[in-house]
Amino acid sequence: MPPKAKRTKLLSIFPKKVRGLKTIEKVCELTTQIRKNNFFAVCLQETWRNGFSIEKSYTCTLIYHGLKPADDTSRRGKGRVGIVLSNAAVDAWR
Repeated sequence: MPPKAKRTKLLSIFPKKVRGLKTIEKVCELTTQIRKNNFFAVCLQETWRNGFSIEKSYTCTLIYHGLKPADDTSRRGKGRVGIVLSNAAVDAWR
């Protein structure tokens, strides 16, 4: 008799165009949606944030990457990216 196939848990990884993630309200809305929908990770586009930073909330970790502020020539900082990791994704990252 062949062994049973091991069932693996599916991970939810989604892209999201946020069109600016500069206010605390938008960050809170994003982290709430991640918690409600039990996402593993979300890839962010157009965060409009400069520099590199890692921000931690009680439900997830947000990682941003953009140009250095001195190199930014656009008004909105378009083209910046980020990723939001759930606590389970942070544990897997470590």
